[in-house]
Amino acid sequence: GLTAAIIKSEYVPIAINDSDSATLQQIPGLDATEAETLMAGRPYASTDAFLAKLSEFASAAELEIAKSYLENNQ
Repeated sequence: GLTAAIIKSEYVPIAINDSDSATLQQIPGLDATEAETLMAGRPYASTDAFLAKLSEFASAAELEIAKSYLENNQ
């Protein structure tokens, strides 16, 4: 729908091993401290590895949203 199109146009795709703290904080509910924790865990071998780390401080709903923000990292 229109809402999804609007939301998708307002964020920068997140590269799990390259994005800066401000970009990571586009993930709903993620603060600067948590972004730094994610950055400290690099490099991530896969998107799943990144999401596993993210799950330490994100809810299931936030993880689902985060998945749509991530670049296709394999």
